[in-house]
Amino acid sequence: MFIRRIIPFVLIAAAAGVVFTNILPAYEETKIIEEELAELDSALAVAKRADELAKKHRADIDRISEKERETLATIVPDKIDMVALVNDIQGIAIRNAMVLRKVEARDRDDDRGDAPPEQQRYRAQTVKVELAGTYESFLGFLEEAERSLQLLDVEAVSFGSRSSVIEEEEESPGPKEYGFSLKLTAYSLGAR
Repeated sequence: MFIRRIIPFVLIAAAAGVVFTNILPAYEETKIIEEELAELDSALAVAKRADELAKKHRADIDRISEKERETLATIVPDKIDMVALVNDIQGIAIRNAMVLRKVEARDRDDDRGDAPPEQQRYRAQTVKVELAGTYESFLGFLEEAERSLQLLDVEAVSFGSRSSVIEEEEESPGPKEYGFSLKLTAYSLGAR
C-alpha cells in the first residue's frame, strides 16, 4: 500500500524531471531561434527596401541624358585637368580684358581629415591665380567664373597697385589697373 501511494509522487517527480531536463532547454532554444528569425526577417525587409530604392535610383540615373552627364562631369570631374582649368581661367580673363600673370596649383589636405581613401568623397585642389586689369574687368571676371561650369570656390581675394604684379616704369593712360590675387579651390570626385 505504501508503494501505491508513492508511485504517483514518483511519476510526478519523474515528469517534472523530464520537463526541467529536456523540455525547458528545448523551449529556451526555440525562443532564441525565434528571436534570431525575427531579426533576420527584419533584416530581409530592410534589404528588400534597399533593393527597391536602388532600382528606383538606378532608373533615375538611367533617365539622365548624355548631355546632362557631360555637364555633371564638367561641374565635378573625376579628376581635375589642370591644363583645361588654367585654359578656362585664361579664357575668362581674356574675355574680361585681364592679363593672367601667374598660376600655382597644389593638393589641399586640410579638409580631408584622417578618413581612409574609400571614405573620401572628393578631392580638393588649391589654385592661386594672379591677374592684372581694371576693377570693372575683375568684377566681370568673377561674375563669369561664378557662372563657369567647373565647381570653384573663391577662398581669398587680394589686390594692390598694378606695380605690385607688373614691374613697369610707365603709367599707361586710361583706367587705373590693379594687380589681383585669387585663391581658388577646384573639386573632383576622385580620391588620391
